Parts: sequence; C-alpha cells; structure tokens
Amino acid sequence: STSNPGPGGLFGALTAERDPEFMILLADRIHRHLFNDGALTPERNRARLEARMEEIANSLLAECARWGQRTPDNWVAAANDVRNGLFRTRTAALISQLRARGLYPAVDAPAFNQNGGAVTNGFTAILSAGSGTLYYTFDGSDPRLPGGAVAPGAIAWDGGATWFPLGAEWRYWDRGTLPSPNWHQRGYNPIAWATGAAPLGYGNGDEATTLDFGEDAANKRITAYFRRQFNVPAANPEAVLTVELVRDDGAAVYLNGIELVRDNLPTGALDPDTRALTAVGGSAETQANPFVLPAGNLVAGDNVLAVEVHQANPTSSDLRFDLALHAPAAKEIAITGDTVIRARVRTGNT
Repeated sequence: STSNPGPGGLFGALTAERDPEFMILLADRIHRHLFNDGALTPERNRARLEARMEEIANSLLAECARWGQRTPDNWVAAANDVRNGLFRTRTAALISQLRARGLYPAVDAPAFNQNGGAVTNGFTAILSAGSGTLYYTFDGSDPRLPGGAVAPGAIAWDGGATWFPLGAEWRYWDRGTLPSPNWHQRGYNPIAWATGAAPLGYGNGDEATTLDFGEDAANKRITAYFRRQFNVPAANPEAVLTVELVRDDGAAVYLNGIELVRDNLPTGALDPDTRALTAVGGSAETQANPFVLPAGNLVAGDNVLAVEVHQANPTSSDLRFDLALHAPAAKEIAITGDTVIRARVRTGNT
C-alpha cells in the first residue's frame, strides 16, 4: 500500500497485532541488548560514548573555533553529564517503559552465574529465577514451544521464595536528617524509628503509611530512610537476589551496609539534601522496577535491607516507597560434557 509509512510502520503494526511469536522474539531481542553486558547496558553505552569522544577530539577544536560559542571543555562536560547521569539510569528506565507498553514481560528472565561462552569440564552452572517456574534444556532447544506451551523435553525447577513481598512492614525515618552514619548496617539499632506498612509516602492518597514531609509544603524534606530485617537460614554467596523497587523519585538500596542499587541518583556521597536526578511522574511512580543483586554479603541469620529515597526537588507533590525481596529459584548443574543450556521462566501463562 502507498500509505504504508515503511519499516517503522511495519514494526508498529506487528506490536499492535500482538502475535505471541513476534512478541517473544521481540522480548528475547530486548533481553539480549539490555541485560548481561548487552549493547544497550550502561557500561557498553559509556564505552561507545568514550570512543566517539576520542574520535572527534581534534575536530572539536575546529568546530569550536568556527562558531566561537563553545569550548572543547563544554563538550567534555556535556559528555560527562550523559556518561554519569543519563547512561546510569537510562537502561533501567527503558526496561520499565517497555514493560509499561507491554513490549517486555513483567516476569524476569533467568540468570546464569556465567552469561554464555565456554566453560571447563566440571564447571557448576547456577540458574536463578526471581519468581515462577524455571524451565531448562541441555541440548540448546527452546523450553518454550511455538504457541507458549512448555516443550516436552524441558526440565522444571521451582525452588524460589519471597523473603518479603510488596506491602511489607518497614522501620522508617522521615525527620529530614541523617539518622546515623551507620544507619544501613546490621549493627545499628533503629529504636527511635517509626514502623509502618508499605507503600510508604505521601501525596497519592493510597499510601498504607503516610510520611511527614515537614512544616513547609513548599520546602519538603528531600530524603526518607527505610530498614527491614530478615532472616536467612543459610547463605549462598554465589546466589543472586531479585528486588522489586517502587521509588519516587530516586533510591539507593543497601544489603548489610553495602550499596547494591543506585537508581536515579547522582554519583558520589549521598546526604539528606542530595536530590534525585529527575522527577518521576505518571505510572512510573508506582512501577515496580526489577533489579538482580549479588548475594555475596548475605549471612546466615539476621540480615538488613536498607533504602534511602530522595526527591528531585523540595516542592514535589508526592513521595513513594515499596520493595519486595525474592530469593530466586537456583539450580546447580555440573557440566561434565558437551552441553548447551537454555532456560526460560514461566509464571501463569507468561
């Protein structure tokens, strides 16, 4: 048809049609490039930018001399803003946007302790999944059949657990000051902190616990702090954890005092007056953003997950926090011969 706008229109027509096979093909391609050192992950984006800046370094001198409005230092500063700001949060934001549009599943894909490549004889492959049932094969075939059914030769593994769900109870500090330098560590006693169920925050009207933003609505407190203790019977340092994080605007997540997630926050030291990089609005305010975390500093017994949530500006109308922590289904497989492992996760019909 002469009215066809071209390849862009073809892609839009395919996504609108929602054919299951096209959607799984698209999801697989998104996962390839946005996870596990893929082409659109933060480090790969930074590497491309640095290579391009090096490539055009000499031509910037002529460009700046021609127009006289900028210096090479201006270009370097702009590149640093992109490198340390946009690239640090853009991949996670894009994943959230793709999920909101229904272009990428809400179910997290399985994770491997080595993402592809060859291994030595006797290597132990660890497959993990945040939720649902893990299906895998040893011959490289897809555990999913066309149409969505499970392949007859796929092996099922369902060993995951949720340590605490969205809506759990948290200790919180909403006084606008730093509670203590070691507030996120196991040895800290939050005896003066309040307790409330998530979602915690203000401004939306559906919070389970309303936080205090201070006396001046035009100059609200920037940061609120949260802690939750949970017990792990036995720690596996090679395992991974899956977090579902709801944050408006930015957040840093700590496990036993070690920072594991920094989302929509600047680099460097954080304090109660540190502002989030960008304001979050619309559906992103309640979006549960997934993160896969290393579990190397988990200990057998009591552990502490701590979070600080920062606003982008003191006039913000709302703040929100919620978090779920999952112990993924983890399956250890000893590789003793020629084997190609392929895995998927299934939750319900997804």
